[in-house]
Amino acid sequence: MGIFVNSIAQIPYALLQAANRPDLPGKLHLLEAPVYLAALVMGIRTFGITGAAAVWALRLILEGLLLLFFVHRTLVVNSLKTPLLLMATATSTMLVSLFLPNEWAKAGWCAIVLAGGAFLSWRFVVRREERRHLTSLLAAMSGAKS
Repeated sequence: MGIFVNSIAQIPYALLQAANRPDLPGKLHLLEAPVYLAALVMGIRTFGITGAAAVWALRLILEGLLLLFFVHRTLVVNSLKTPLLLMATATSTMLVSLFLPNEWAKAGWCAIVLAGGAFLSWRFVVRREERRHLTSLLAAMSGAKS
């Protein structure tokens, strides 16, 4: 989950670099380092490796949100609704997975999240023309194998 959110956060990070404001992510990293280290120690002591992973992922989520905030304050941006919605979804998905009782429940949750993400991406991210093209490619591939 942290990697997913961090990949989204690369967009505002690159925008700040391109806007000649590399100081903002740098200052953010300097400020978050002591907080992250303290939270990491507490997470490891309390939950072990799972706590370390959760703290790391939450740091990336918070960092991504702050980078979006910096972009919004620094540049003229039409809308931050989609990236914020993606980060909120990723955060809530990760938090749910922390409280599942065993590996089977976590695997089931993962399957649900992947299927839901695939459906939402197909429906709302992939444009209608792209869907038609991909559908025709799949039909052609399945017809070629017969």
